Order: sequence, then C-alpha cells, then structure tokens
Amino acid sequence: MEDFSLELHNATIDDIDKVVFLENQLFVYDAWINNMFKNILNYKNHSFVVAKVSDNIVGYICTQYILDEMAIDNLAVDAAWQGRGVASALLNNQISKAQNIGIRHIFLEVATNNTAALKLYEKFGFKALRLRKNYYTYSDALELRLDL
Repeated sequence: MEDFSLELHNATIDDIDKVVFLENQLFVYDAWINNMFKNILNYKNHSFVVAKVSDNIVGYICTQYILDEMAIDNLAVDAAWQGRGVASALLNNQISKAQNIGIRHIFLEVATNNTAALKLYEKFGFKALRLRKNYYTYSDALELRLDL
C-alpha cells in the first residue's frame, strides 16, 4: 500500500459540493442533499469532519451530541479509499472528541448488508442493540452502541 497523508478538518461551506458529489456516488437510494450538509455547519452540538488526501475529499463524518450521548448520522468513504484506514481515522477523531466533552455512549445505525461497516464498528467495540426493520429503503439496519 502506498503512503499518503490523510488530513482531517472541520468541514467548511467550500467542502459541501465535493461532499454531496461523493454522497450521491455512495448512497444511491437515500443520499443527503446539499442543504442537509450546509445546515450541519450552523447547528450547535454537531460535528462535520472531512478527510482529505492532496486536497481531495475522500471521506467525511457527521455527528450530533447532547448531554452524554453522540449519534453518528453519516460516515462515508470514497470507494477508491475504502479499506485504507480513512473510516478508522474519522471514527477515532470523533471518539476522541466524544471523550473530551464527556460523552458516555455513541449510537449509530448501519445497514445489515454492509458487512465492511459492520466489521469496522465491531473492531471499535460497538455492540448491537436492536434490529430496525425496513430502516433504509433497501435494507434493515442494526442500531449499535459504543460505551466509552
């Protein structure tokens, strides 16, 4: 595997078009639209971080938090960059943030047919709470929780 420099930073308005382009490639049936990402930039208690390689966005994560809980609303990595540690770097970033602000539990939903994501979350210690039937238009979902 070649070496590359992965940079993580808080998303800006200038990142939105590239994020939406990637979102539409990855989530054909339920992609977030432009305004959903733009709105996150203005919400308190939300985090929106992009991962870049040579100024190209290769992944992103959107979370929200209240009291002692964080929800991962969206985590995506360009198909060409999957399996190279981008999702792990984004998750580590948000877990560190969560620990720094007193979060005790992180929640998310993941499609039951997304085996790569399920393996990633298992590696990080997420545990299944319940099955959510027909959560996505194309799949059931598992609700997962990580206790910090």
